[in-house]
Amino acid sequence: MISSLNNEFRNKNSVTNVLSFPDRDLIYSKITVDSFIGSVNLGDIAMSFEVIDQEAKAFNISFENHFTHLLVHAILHLVGYDHKEDVDAEMMENLEITILKEFHIKKPPIYD
Repeated sequence: MISSLNNEFRNKNSVTNVLSFPDRDLIYSKITVDSFIGSVNLGDIAMSFEVIDQEAKAFNISFENHFTHLLVHAILHLVGYDHKEDVDAEMMENLEITILKEFHIKKPPIYD
């Protein structure tokens, strides 16, 4: 299933761990409380538990921590972050690490 979505929406014929599908074009630096009156649908997230489990085992980390990291990563995409440019990737990675610390999750090994 995830490989079909990855192929259809990203033209990549391979599995992946997570995909984000924003409902709107948000720019994280311009989001305010007033941006969200009431409830808001940021978009959809597709996750492959099988891939996440395989990666967690390969990184020797818990499934739960890896899942949480990828969920944070996906949500950041929904609010406008990306990692196309090195400077943006570094900013996104640092923010992920900061958020994960709030959950008592160490820096993901992928960033070492």
